[in-house]
Amino acid sequence: CAHKLAKLDIPPGHEMELCNMLVECCSQERTYLRYYGLLGQRFCLMDRRWAETFDKAFEEQYSMIHRLETNKLRNVSKFFAHLLISDALPWTC
Repeated sequence: CAHKLAKLDIPPGHEMELCNMLVECCSQERTYLRYYGLLGQRFCLMDRRWAETFDKAFEEQYSMIHRLETNKLRNVSKFFAHLLISDALPWTC
């Protein structure tokens, strides 16, 4: 799946759309699926621009975290925790 998404040839500057799609899909699941974390990890490790975009997505999600329902909050936090623990995203700002 990651290869098919990568083949879409997303133009520079539009990476946030894919990141938001992954986070949104992950948040809508009944329980956290590791699949989304692995997809995000694959993109972050493919190219630095994806890691930077997921970092920005983390900042946006964190700023609006108080608006999420409990289940969505749990899934989004597990998604970004997966990216951090797998070193796909750096721990520094």
